[in-house]
Amino acid sequence: MEHHNVSSIIIGKNNKMIKFRVRQMTINDVNTVLEIWAKNNLHEGTQTIQSFMIQDPEGFIVAEQIFDDDEDEKPKNDGETMTNNGENDQNSTPVIGMCVGIFVHPTIAFIGLYGVQPELHGHGIGIAMWKRMMDHIGSLNAGLYAVPEHLTMYRDRAGFQNPDDRMLIIYESDQDDHLNVDILVNSIPETKIHLITTEWYNKVIDYDAHVHGYIRAKLLPHVFNEEGSAAFVASNMTGEKIFGYGCIRTNNIGKAMIGPLYADNDAIAELLMHYLFGRLSTQFAKGLLYMTLDSNPGGERIAEKLALKQQEKIQRFFRGQPYDGADWDRVYCIHSPNFSLL
Repeated sequence: MEHHNVSSIIIGKNNKMIKFRVRQMTINDVNTVLEIWAKNNLHEGTQTIQSFMIQDPEGFIVAEQIFDDDEDEKPKNDGETMTNNGENDQNSTPVIGMCVGIFVHPTIAFIGLYGVQPELHGHGIGIAMWKRMMDHIGSLNAGLYAVPEHLTMYRDRAGFQNPDDRMLIIYESDQDDHLNVDILVNSIPETKIHLITTEWYNKVIDYDAHVHGYIRAKLLPHVFNEEGSAAFVASNMTGEKIFGYGCIRTNNIGKAMIGPLYADNDAIAELLMHYLFGRLSTQFAKGLLYMTLDSNPGGERIAEKLALKQQEKIQRFFRGQPYDGADWDRVYCIHSPNFSLL
């Protein structure tokens, strides 16, 4: 079989050669991508990739290992890689890395989910994917969260020189930790909580647009229908006015993960969380992940009220001007650290 655009690397003490090519990610790659992400001790929702892939599929990039037809090490299909029809993909090849840069704003891309199988770090696979992803973004603005160990690379070598004033604060709990969920606000006069069903879509999308500063109508219906997730909206008694909405899902290491959570005030945010926690079928099976911004002190207050442990603070950097068109006071938990501006 002839393979185009194939690169080769030499790894290990035995000078083993690995061939790979870079291509667009497909739905069939998602499980392996999430496994690689977990091996790098990083988090994302189990269905989040599928939702954002609808938004900008060309920005999802993977590297796959290539085997010649006569290679003894060519893996046999294990029956776990499935097509969109639920059938086994007999022509699957191992994904060994991924990189995503998608336009979540009309003129701004966001970069994340950038990783390689740990044993293959440092061999140029990431650079090859990065180049393909940046070809998609072109000369337009883009942002990313720069973890401390990679800050110098992104800022000084990749051109992400403009820091955002806001910091992402990551809070987390583990399986055996006690969370003070019982002290969250559980009712507010003249306020109702509803599951987000189709009749709420237009109002929630409009609320989300006022928070973000742009419309996410293509993305959000898929977010509200992610398998194993829950989504609630807070409104007045007639349903005419929206006070906030929130989602919860399970991530790639089995923890509950809140986001987005947007609300007019702390009480609404807590009330939404009270309902979200009660709905998740695998509530806190392995813990909780909660990601807020230091631009909203209310998000930090709720994390402390729950007795979550602060893990780290991460800053965003942009190629152009940092995005400042959001209503930051209503952002209690960001949507995703890999795919969203907030």
